[in-house]
Amino acid sequence: MLNKVTRSLLTVPGAAVLALLSAALPAVADDTEIYQAEYEGGSTGARPKVLIAFDDSGSMSTQVEQQRPAYDSSASYATSVSADRIYWSTDGSVPSANSSNWFSASQNRCASSYDDLDDNGRFTVERGRRWVDSTVQQGQCTRECPDGSFEYYGRCYEQTTISEPVEKLVYVGNDSNNRCGNDLTYVNPNGSDDACYEVVASSNPVSGWVYRQNSGRNGRCPRGTTYLQVDPPGRNNDYDACFELVTEPEFTTTTDWVDVGQPTQVCEDDTVVPGTWQSLSSNAHTPTHVECRDDVSNGITDNGSGQGAGYPQNNVASGNEYGPGVDDSVDWGNGAYTFFTSHYMNWYHDDSLVETKSRLEIAQEVITTIIDTNPGIDFGLLEFNYDSGGRIARRIIANMTETQRAELMNLVDMTDHAGSTPMCESMYEAYRYIAGLGVVYGNDAQSGSDSRGTYDVLPKDPLAESNGTYISPNTDCAYTYIILMTDGEPQRDTDANQRIKTLTGKDCQIYDSADSGGRTENCLPQLTEYMATTDLDNDDSNGDQYGITYTIGFATDQELLSDAAANGKGEYYTANNAQELTAAFQGAIVGILSRATTFTSPAVAVDTFTRTQSRDEVFYAMFKPDDTVDWIGNIKKLKLNADAVLVDAASNPALDPDTGVIKDTARTFWSAAADGTNVDQGGVGQLLAERDPGTRTIYSNTGNNGTFELFNTTNFDAAALGLTDDLFYNVLGASTQAAASRQINWARGYDAYDTDGDSNTSESRGWILGDILHSQPLVLNYGARGSFTTSAPDLRLLVGSNSGFVHLFGNDNGVEDWAFFPKELAGILPLRRRNALSNNHVYGMDLTPVAYTYDSNNDGTLDSGAGDKVWAYLGMRRGGRAYYALDLSNPDSPSFMWRIDNNSTGFGELGQTWSEPVVTIIPGYTDNNGVRKPVLVFGAGYDTNKDDSGVGTADSQGRGL
Repeated sequence: MLNKVTRSLLTVPGAAVLALLSAALPAVADDTEIYQAEYEGGSTGARPKVLIAFDDSGSMSTQVEQQRPAYDSSASYATSVSADRIYWSTDGSVPSANSSNWFSASQNRCASSYDDLDDNGRFTVERGRRWVDSTVQQGQCTRECPDGSFEYYGRCYEQTTISEPVEKLVYVGNDSNNRCGNDLTYVNPNGSDDACYEVVASSNPVSGWVYRQNSGRNGRCPRGTTYLQVDPPGRNNDYDACFELVTEPEFTTTTDWVDVGQPTQVCEDDTVVPGTWQSLSSNAHTPTHVECRDDVSNGITDNGSGQGAGYPQNNVASGNEYGPGVDDSVDWGNGAYTFFTSHYMNWYHDDSLVETKSRLEIAQEVITTIIDTNPGIDFGLLEFNYDSGGRIARRIIANMTETQRAELMNLVDMTDHAGSTPMCESMYEAYRYIAGLGVVYGNDAQSGSDSRGTYDVLPKDPLAESNGTYISPNTDCAYTYIILMTDGEPQRDTDANQRIKTLTGKDCQIYDSADSGGRTENCLPQLTEYMATTDLDNDDSNGDQYGITYTIGFATDQELLSDAAANGKGEYYTANNAQELTAAFQGAIVGILSRATTFTSPAVAVDTFTRTQSRDEVFYAMFKPDDTVDWIGNIKKLKLNADAVLVDAASNPALDPDTGVIKDTARTFWSAAADGTNVDQGGVGQLLAERDPGTRTIYSNTGNNGTFELFNTTNFDAAALGLTDDLFYNVLGASTQAAASRQINWARGYDAYDTDGDSNTSESRGWILGDILHSQPLVLNYGARGSFTTSAPDLRLLVGSNSGFVHLFGNDNGVEDWAFFPKELAGILPLRRRNALSNNHVYGMDLTPVAYTYDSNNDGTLDSGAGDKVWAYLGMRRGGRAYYALDLSNPDSPSFMWRIDNNSTGFGELGQTWSEPVVTIIPGYTDNNGVRKPVLVFGAGYDTNKDDSGVGTADSQGRGL
């Protein structure tokens, strides 16, 4: 069950000197909250439900040579892997003998897996995680001056206003031959009465001469003043000026900075960075714990030898990772894992083990093992009838007990191989069972036998129906899954066709069959499509109950099965032996566990459908919400074919016609394998994640007047940001230069904090591209530039992300050309890196870029060498109160043009830059040559006082154009 998270409100400090720090503070009440929810844990009553449609036709008696005997936990096998390990895979397949996907068996805390690993050597967990220990981060130290004072070059200064009496020349006595002793000043007024004076600054009344101004030509002075010739003590100090004789005291007021002492160093206590549960890693072989959500779902607190009982706890110090209650904040991810013991691996990779088995024996072994090793799934069984349709041999029982699971396995072992292959009719009966409709073929079992075996051994399950109507296994907002396994083409399988046509309103196709003539109409794909897209209980009040179909061709590869799975929103597998059949069933199970909608983490892939189209290319910006702040993003590319259909890299239709989202089976351009809507697969994001960070070109505006310099530990320093060293460290969440450099290297894409535990900090840290929440990619068409042509022009994608980086990607290969990180966003780096559990999202460059282009000769190619221009303008939305301008006339050599923010002259009321600028021309506004100059028009921004849901207040910013 998913609960909406309530946001807390945060007051953001506004001190200008802390601009870099406040840039890192999150905003409130934004639109990310709709993507965030909490997993409640515990059983929801909606475990995945799987109906296995079992083909027991006569062809299942076919013998298959070179098959491996059943796994025996007590047998000895040739050693191929080290003992005391648990290997794992994410697709259900058995890892290779040299796979690095393993962890020490002693670290396994998934109690749900213990019995099955001991007995069967394998177990599939619905979700799995490893514990990453907490760390101690050195406390940050700051230098603080007293209130009202500021630090300057290591001293504290306070601005003080001082009032002092004005100096006067006061008469002392007569001179001696125009000379005065005792440091007195000789004064000769214009005319006579020369004498000796002293300089006096007194707050009491005293008569004396006060300087007013320098004298004019020939000793002229303004009225009220007297010209004096003044000769202070010392040589060559005489001067002439205009003075006024004053008795009352006069004062002057001066304002100055006064040194009030050294700053005081204030250090925080060392901070414990909490430990977290993270996905399994091929580089982390000895994690402290490996856990599974199955234990939480089933209320199991046992954690094995050496660890006390309890449920996993998140964001706590090591030693507290288990507690008495379910912690809803644990992010269990969105994919299942299959565990394999070392002993099972030795069996699987022992090629000396061979024997001959029938297809039925192989299927029985595989299916019973699947049922036994997946206790988090409730299974049912449908068996083909001898001649017409199929019957429910065992209903799906919610929350199956071990006894019920064993009974189902015994039923599978009792099946025999005899009869035809009425797969479409059998699936029609499965549909009626799931939808809670009347029985059609369920009573058509036959008795008898032939040379191949006994007909319809298993009786129907009387508890699957009531008075001739099936009791639906559906629960609210949940799907039921069907795995159809068959070893041959359909035979005697046309009776349900007309019923399916009436149900779906669609025509059916001709497929290969085992009937005479070899080709027969079959409506199976139309039926599976209907089941996957129709609410099968016809009740809008309890969500959608769909039936999702997976198909397995055992020793057969059929277009019918492929179409049935594709239409049924599942997957199609083929298998020719026991190992491949196991992999096929396990692949289906992993797919089911990874998509079960009522019991998954809320961190699911979201396609924002910020679609950008250029020519026949269409680009999708994507992001993946999370309960933490470092969301990931991606851009994927599709194309429009001649029929205006969006297709993937294999020219197959890419969008699901019912949902409008990219199909899971689609392989988007730039991707090596099917990636679909998975944000963390394919696209420009995976190319960037797999790249050596040292080969990237990243700029920052750290040079003089913001000129671009490479973003590295040399250029990105305190001086470049206009800060003291200590404040610079503080901004980066560090307290030393080494710690600051580590943070910068993390931002560049290095695994600087060794999150995968392999002691290699020079490799990529994994996913680098941040969430692209509002910044729609801007396509820049440079035309036939360089080796590009008019028909295949040089297209670049410019986009901002909330990790603070602006990226330019090449359309031809999806590779990042360069990135730009504004130095003003330094404060968000430690927040994104720490990735704390929080409802307050961290923003960066979140506004869609706009561009001005100028083609000087109108040849359709933008060439900087010919005087052509490309200027890009970037805003921040919630990331800040600034706009940036970049010169991209040469896309391979960008340069910084300017930055304006609320501290720029005339922009004091600029709010958060939500307004997408418009580049236009104003009549009469030209350069010195009379050429019209482009201007940028944008709104004055958003005032965050509107974030509060209380009574509105007057805006102090954003009030203009």
